Formats: sequence, C-alpha cells, structure tokens
Amino acid sequence: MNRTFNYPNGHLMTAWYVNFRIMGWLSLIGTIGLYTTLVLAHALEIRNPVIADPGRLVEMCVPLMIGFQAAFLFSPDDEPCLEIILATPRPLWLIVFDRLLVLFSTQSILACVLMGISNQFGGGESFLLAWARWLPTAILFAGIGIDLTLRTRQPAFSASVIGLLWFIGGFFGNALLPDNISPYPFSLIQPHLWLLHPYLQPHDLTGLEYAVNRMLVTAMGVVLWMVAVYWLRNQEQLMSDSSAKEDR
Repeated sequence: MNRTFNYPNGHLMTAWYVNFRIMGWLSLIGTIGLYTTLVLAHALEIRNPVIADPGRLVEMCVPLMIGFQAAFLFSPDDEPCLEIILATPRPLWLIVFDRLLVLFSTQSILACVLMGISNQFGGGESFLLAWARWLPTAILFAGIGIDLTLRTRQPAFSASVIGLLWFIGGFFGNALLPDNISPYPFSLIQPHLWLLHPYLQPHDLTGLEYAVNRMLVTAMGVVLWMVAVYWLRNQEQLMSDSSAKEDR
C-alpha cells in the first residue's frame, strides 16, 4: 500500500491514486445518475414499492454500480502488459484487491452522502440499518462480477448477470419470500430463498431473520472473493487461457 510511482511530470502518486485513475469516475457518475433518476421518480409519486420507500434509494444504486465496476475491474484478456504485471514482486491478487478497496472506499463515501439526502425524503433510518441495506448486497455483486469475469473472460456477460439479479431481486423480490405460493418442484426450495435474497427488506421478516440474511449474503460475497483470489494466484492458468484465446 505504500508503494509509490514517480511520473515524468514530477508528481508522486500512490498506488491508490493510480488505481483510481485506472477505474475512473464512471461508477460514481453512474451511481449519481441512477440515484437522481429514482429521486425524480419518487418526487413524481410513481406507484412502485422500490421508488416509494426513500430507504431503498441508496441500496438500489450503489450495489449495482459496484457490481458493474467489479465486472470490469480485472479481465486477463483486456489487461495491458499482463506479463509485466505478473513479473512484478506485488502479487496479482493484491493489485486487484487494491482496486476493490478503492472502489468500495469511493462508493462508501458517496453512499454516506446519498443516505443523508434520502433521510430528507423521510427515510429516517438508523445509520447501521442504512448500511445493512446496501453493503452486503454490494459485497455479493462485487464477488459475482469478479468471479464471473475471471471464469468467462467476458466482463459484459458478468455485468449482464449482475443487472439481471438486480432487476429480479429489487423489483420482484417478494416472490422470494417464504409465504408465496409456487408450483412444484420450485416450492421445495422457494421457502428457503430468503436466506440469500439480495434485497430482503427489514419489514419482510423478523429482525433476527433479516440479520441472518445480511450475514449470509455477505458470506456468499466473501466466498466468491476468495475463489477469485485462488484463480488470480494461479498465474500459469491465467497466461495459458490468454494464450489459448489469442490462438483462436
């Protein structure tokens, strides 16, 4: 983390600043744009449970943009000078983790600002609950984005999967609750889907069940992060897969 880079213009840049320059402002701009759209829809009193609840505004924006950015965070086939990066003393998984840390840090600062704005619309939730709404989902979406990109080497596909999960979980999440009737054989697993429901609401079930859901969603994301670290540590596999794709 203390590693520095001396550029010809004389400026001294830390690794965090370099990673921020690599990722750019796109995810932050996307979060602000989506949040503004939902706020305008809320002001127009559009009858939709997602838009009507001010407490859901941040959780619908930040995890999605974190997932999108994570999908494009590191793709071996699109990474310039991959051989040089692998030859440096710093492990590849730490470089990717640095980028993840920058992504979550910047989005968390923005989320705090947006949560304050949401409270002005009548959110009125505790600070802890406001974070519990979006942070576990963001960790899960980031894990899905990184892991799918490493496996498929298609960041656009990873982003599409995240967008689909966001749409289903955010707008049709009630179908995942245990009191909904579903046909066989889906009825065998439907009563348990709330455990990994990315957008479970505090009022949908009891407080204990909501806490269990948040912990399991976070744990699933952490497991996916660990799987991604395993893939990144296998440098031979990364290089062989990249070479095979170039040959095709």
